[in-house]
Amino acid sequence: MFDWEGIYQALVSNGHGNKLKEAGIILAIFVFIATFIHIFFYKLLKVLTKFTKTDLDDKIRRILRFPIFLTIITSGLLAAYSHSGIYQGSSEIIVNLFHSIFVIIWLITVFKLIKTVLDYYGAHTKKFKMGGLSRKMLPFFEKIIGAVFVLIAILVLMKIWTLDISPLIASAGIAGIAIAFAAKDTISNVFGGIFIFFDKTYVIGSYVLIDDKYRGEVIDMGLRTTKIKTRDDVELTIPNSIMANSVVVNESGGHKGRLRVRMKLGIQYGEDIGKMEKILKQIAAKAEWVEDKPEPRLRFREMGNSALEFEFLFWVKDPELRGRALSQMNHLVYDVFRKKKVKFGYVSEHYVNWHKV
Repeated sequence: MFDWEGIYQALVSNGHGNKLKEAGIILAIFVFIATFIHIFFYKLLKVLTKFTKTDLDDKIRRILRFPIFLTIITSGLLAAYSHSGIYQGSSEIIVNLFHSIFVIIWLITVFKLIKTVLDYYGAHTKKFKMGGLSRKMLPFFEKIIGAVFVLIAILVLMKIWTLDISPLIASAGIAGIAIAFAAKDTISNVFGGIFIFFDKTYVIGSYVLIDDKYRGEVIDMGLRTTKIKTRDDVELTIPNSIMANSVVVNESGGHKGRLRVRMKLGIQYGEDIGKMEKILKQIAAKAEWVEDKPEPRLRFREMGNSALEFEFLFWVKDPELRGRALSQMNHLVYDVFRKKKVKFGYVSEHYVNWHKV
């Protein structure tokens, strides 16, 4: 056990007794102020915010409550320590430690405030726009802000502790070169993610087709990778550097997010094209996933060797519905054509649909 009484007597004998008492009084004042703000002032703000129409101010109040309390207490500890006059040989280290705590507390707090404000307006504003930033890009934008805040924290802490990394870099030698090569792919992925963000190639929720191989919904965008969920419920994690250098078809970037579906079919020579077009539009009007607007249309593509070849073009409101809508239309068209005695023809082998279901 520590001999606290002996330590206290030693401090008093060295003339620190009065200063310790004064330091204790200083700390008590700061604790009182912190407690008052934490309880009474917080409750007053809670009452005032009830008169506002938004709950954003409540969220901001809750975020600021603990950092303000902790900052006042830490300031009291620093003031009490500075006044006490003890451990002066280590004063610079202790002061730097307090300053580091301040920096970390308020960088985290400011980041939470920015994230809360962006999330709030993104969720409560129908047409959220901020400098070209859409709602679906907010999660990725917040990750960039987080990375920037981490970098700021490192630089400020290095400034507080007067650290100079140039000697470390100079002495790294071959190890530094090896680390640089090892980080090359990571750096290219980060820059790829930044290019995707500013180019607005796709956003979370977009349906994309990559290099005519993979099709699915973008479920997450990170600084290094993009995650895509395919129609088989398989999650693909693709480095951003590859995404930035691939041919990406954003199926959600068209007419108000809708996707046009191409349905190929052929009928025998001699059939009534007008009659077929009328039947197709009647089927589309009854189909569950086919949109009324834009209006479905028929395109006569080719007079093939064995059939008159057409594309029936219709729209679905979400690219996710493409496979289901096309399957339903195929079933309905086959059944109705068979009942109406419209004879199918053999479509040419080269006449294929490039979409992936």
